[in-house]
Amino acid sequence: MSKTEQQKSTAADEGIKQLVSTLPTKPDCNSTTNLLYQYQGFWYHQFYLEHLIAAQTHFTPEPNSTILCSYPKTGTTWLKALSFAITTRTHYPPSQSPLLSRFPHDCVPFFELAPSIEEAFEQFCEGNSVAGPYWDHVLGYWRASLEFPERVLFVRYEELKRETERCVKALADFLGCGFSLEEEKQGIVQGIIDLCSIESLKGLDVTKNGRFAPTESMPYTILYITARFTGRGRLVIGGIF
Repeated sequence: MSKTEQQKSTAADEGIKQLVSTLPTKPDCNSTTNLLYQYQGFWYHQFYLEHLIAAQTHFTPEPNSTILCSYPKTGTTWLKALSFAITTRTHYPPSQSPLLSRFPHDCVPFFELAPSIEEAFEQFCEGNSVAGPYWDHVLGYWRASLEFPERVLFVRYEELKRETERCVKALADFLGCGFSLEEEKQGIVQGIIDLCSIESLKGLDVTKNGRFAPTESMPYTILYITARFTGRGRLVIGGIF
């Protein structure tokens, strides 16, 4: 990085810190020292917020990027596993999938903010959590899915659970790697469903005895990040309704 670029970067960082210092704050119920900062209707810790603003300012997804934007605890792990298994099936058949020895969070990197447990119900109802107001999250992406159906896939957890095969096929089509008739005859769809099932994932040795290692790289990954819809790339939205 040149001296000029370093100066621009430093100035940008200072600008972000200045912006954050002007935002409304409230105590974090899980910490006696940390504050939550309200930004665009959501509450963030300062560390995450500064990086989020930087990402919003500088990150531009490629046309073939896929972003998983499910709210925490609404089937995110399942959606990650299915998306990974679908998009990498030509590299890894179900019997050789990295999901057999790695967590879905290892296979699909993420920037994820989870709500607190203590006092979670009251804060959730008020929308005061680092994951933001739930219904604002859902409605925002739902409206985007109506406006940009070719770029935003809206997945309901209940439908995914009730009509898994149909949803998996729809997800594959949306990701640009739909199943062929031959693959369906070979049972590839059901194989992926079985591989990514709760029963399968929770019974694996890596789940019982392994460790989550987000710093270790994985090939053929999908990005999971909390981000605003920019009109480029594809978004997969999951949730409980």
